[in-house]
Order: sequence, then C-alpha cells, then structure tokens
Amino acid sequence: MADIRALIVDDEKGVRELLRLLLERNCKNVLILDEANDIDSAYEKILEHKPDLVFLDVQMPKGNGFELLEKFTEIDFEIVFTTSYKEFAIPAIKVNAIDYLLKPYDVEELKLAVEKVIKKRLLNPVSKKEIYVNVHKSDKVEKVKASDILALEAQSNYTNISTVEGQKHLISKSLNDLEELLSPLENFIRINRSIIINHSFIKSYSKAYPFTIVMDNNSEYEISRRRRSEIISILKKRN
Repeated sequence: MADIRALIVDDEKGVRELLRLLLERNCKNVLILDEANDIDSAYEKILEHKPDLVFLDVQMPKGNGFELLEKFTEIDFEIVFTTSYKEFAIPAIKVNAIDYLLKPYDVEELKLAVEKVIKKRLLNPVSKKEIYVNVHKSDKVEKVKASDILALEAQSNYTNISTVEGQKHLISKSLNDLEELLSPLENFIRINRSIIINHSFIKSYSKAYPFTIVMDNNSEYEISRRRRSEIISILKKRN
C-alpha cells in the first residue's frame, strides 16, 4: 500500500493529468485518491477521503487555494502549493505549506516535496483520524462516522452500509473504494469478496464449518475459507 494518500486540486485538466503522471512515474509511494477542479469540490473530497497530502493550485476561477484552507477549522493534511507565480511563496509559508512547486513542474523538486512529507510523518506520526463516509438523504449529503459503521456489503457497483444505530445506506461507491478509504482503521476487515465488517461489533463467531460471525445487530455473515485463519487470529488478539 502507498505511504502517502494524496488529492490533486487544479482547475486545469491537463495540469492535473500531468501531475498525476509525474507522481505515478517518479513517486511510487504516493497514491492519488482523487482530483478536484475547484475549491467547493476539493472541500467535499477532502472531507470524504481524508488525504495525507493535497497538491493545491493557488489560483482557480471559483476561489483560490487559501480560501479553501479557510474552510477548515483544523488542517490535518499536508499541503504542497502548485502555481505559476512566485509571489505566493510567502503566503504559502504562512499557512504552513510543506512545499511550493512552480509550474511547469520540475521532477526533482516534486520528488523532494514528497520526501519532505514522508520525513515529517515519520518524525511526527499522526494519531488515527476519524474517517467519514458521505451518504445521500433526499437532497442532502450526510456524513456517517466510520466508527459507527457495522458492516459494508457489495451490491454490484454500489455498497450497502449498515450502522450500529440500525440505519442502512446504499451509496454509489464500490466496496473496493470503501476498503481503500477505511484502510487506515485497523478494525475493518474483509471477510469475503462482498463483505467488510467492523470487528468491534462482532458478538460471536464459529470455529467449525461453515465459518460464520454474528454481529451486535444479529446479522450473520460467512467467512471465506481463505480468510478464516487470518480473521480468527485477529479476533483472538482482540479478546
């Protein structure tokens, strides 16, 4: 798994594609989670993905990068500003950006910026951040805490989410996408091809075939044969 989970924010599609390509070729420890072309979509995607690093364009038609950062009461991600203008270097320093890249990008400077992020994370490891999943209710978007999710079940390209409060949400994200989102949290485990559960809410599990677990809401799921040993080991450590 990549060391750094990143988001690219730039209003120019060609620039986003170029930066993605440079990162994929030269910074193998960076995983690009998503892209955004303005500060509104960037804000939503930062809340959704909880990235470690944001490559942030300074000047965009619907607001600049500094205005995006003002939307957050706490910035718990690293920032690398990207721009064509040197005069933004001082403001970037004032908001504790880890680096500042001028366009067109220099590959060595890009690699150095990523190395700075990795070194900072090694010296100052972050505590586990709360992760949220966006769900739609009528015309509103609500945020569900990952810690409140009991199980996730694949339904084609959609996923059905069950919460500890007994709510169910069908969202247009694949189980693989959600597995990546939840990967920083150790209590989520995939028990078969179509189900991820939060092992904090396991009530009981069987040791004989068929291998099943029962959740706090009495839902019962079968563990695949190839995952059984790994999952039983995790559950024994939990106890």
